[in-house]
Amino acid sequence: MSDIQYKFYIDKLYVRQYDGAPNAVSRVYWICEMKRNGAMIYGSGQTDLNQPNVDSFINIAELEAQKVIDWVLQELGGQDWVTWFISAHEGQMQEAEKAIGLEAWHIPLVNPLKFEGMNA
Repeated sequence: MSDIQYKFYIDKLYVRQYDGAPNAVSRVYWICEMKRNGAMIYGSGQTDLNQPNVDSFINIAELEAQKVIDWVLQELGGQDWVTWFISAHEGQMQEAEKAIGLEAWHIPLVNPLKFEGMNA
């Protein structure tokens, strides 16, 4: 995956009520932070999860973030999907790497630059 380091984070969780599975995670908004050579970019998405198995239901108060991320990645297609997702951001990563060291230049509003030939 072109040496891009990545980590998935949960942004928001939405729950649905099921018999035997109250407050079951139903929709996950997630963020993927990707880093390489000092550059950092983000990708994000939303994933709907299937109805939980009542026999293996985990109460939301006891649910760990990594478990939810595992469910999301499984729903999306596992490691093959992760490889595709990271690869799809290669161009954005290259642009971020080119921007390392650039500083924004702000034109002062009190005394804006005037260019010849332009009406002021």
